[in-house]
Amino acid sequence: MDDVRDELRETTRQLFAKELPLESAVERSGLDTGPAADWGPLWRRVTTDLGVTAVAVDEAHGGLGLGLAEMAVVLEEAGRALSPLPLVDAAVAAVVLRDVAPDLLPAVAAGSAIVAVDLGVRDVGDVGPTTAVSFLTEAVVAGAGATHLLTWPSPRQAVVVAVDAPGVTRRSTTSIDPTRDTVRLELDRVLPDVVVPDPVGLLRRTALAVRRLGSALDSVGAARVCLDVAVEHAGSREQFGKPIGSFQAVKHACAEMLLALETAVSTADAAARTAVDPAAPDFAVAAALAHDYCSRSFELVAAQTIQVLGGIGFTWEHPAHLFLKRARVNGLLGGAGVDVRRELAAHLGLGPVDTGSSAAFPALST
Repeated sequence: MDDVRDELRETTRQLFAKELPLESAVERSGLDTGPAADWGPLWRRVTTDLGVTAVAVDEAHGGLGLGLAEMAVVLEEAGRALSPLPLVDAAVAAVVLRDVAPDLLPAVAAGSAIVAVDLGVRDVGDVGPTTAVSFLTEAVVAGAGATHLLTWPSPRQAVVVAVDAPGVTRRSTTSIDPTRDTVRLELDRVLPDVVVPDPVGLLRRTALAVRRLGSALDSVGAARVCLDVAVEHAGSREQFGKPIGSFQAVKHACAEMLLALETAVSTADAAARTAVDPAAPDFAVAAALAHDYCSRSFELVAAQTIQVLGGIGFTWEHPAHLFLKRARVNGLLGGAGVDVRRELAAHLGLGPVDTGSSAAFPALST
């Protein structure tokens, strides 16, 4: 399978390098022109030419049946390119919809169904096939192009809602990360397409674990680019007649970045290889650890990159600040770090955890 992953990595990297070059990051983030550009054409290329949304979908439902370990390669490359595409949520949908809405999986594999995943905690009461639901979701990444919403109106039930159904309204939000669009979906007396019992929250925990793995891999991919940019600048920028990379402070900064990146790579890779059974407790623990560690490592690397770049790193025109902003949001996508560490502590028997707290999913935008 390593050969398959290597080939998938190379083809994905080539496409993203062509379609999402680093030098265009500021322009496509929409900082100067308003909302980020439509990612629909790129989505069609990625799903049609590469078939990446089919990677984690089983063969019985029109996918390639490769699994999350192979999808991990795609998610890391997407992070390298600061991709706006909802590939993490596509991975969540590929895993969770097997038990929730298997009939939707062929469309997910083909890329024609784009599933936004909302993991916010709420309790609007028990929902039946003819029960209309009303609530406002958390901010969902790439929700502007979503065709379906997977969410939990109560801790005991998962539902799938068609976003174009009567009563569903997209509410634009302003995220600190301009490389991805975020919206909140307002449901006003909407009939769900699918209602599935989730009495002990297993489906939601599985979705959360896959989301955390995706966030970790995105962080690792983006951190690799930050380190490359910092090292290249340190070797070419001269001060007092010498490359700044020869100065001890810069050497130490780059060494610290390398250490953070390499340990994050190992952590994310270990979690991806544990994902044979996404519902297994071992995977949930590995994904939680990877999410927390990789997001913090990414933030350190992104912040240090700005320092190594010096004055240029603080300018609006250089993409360095986009990586730092992405790191901050990645750190929230699977729950804030302090809450994740509380979960891990509880798993190790070191302390209690309030699993019903909504603090594990803070708002990503205002």
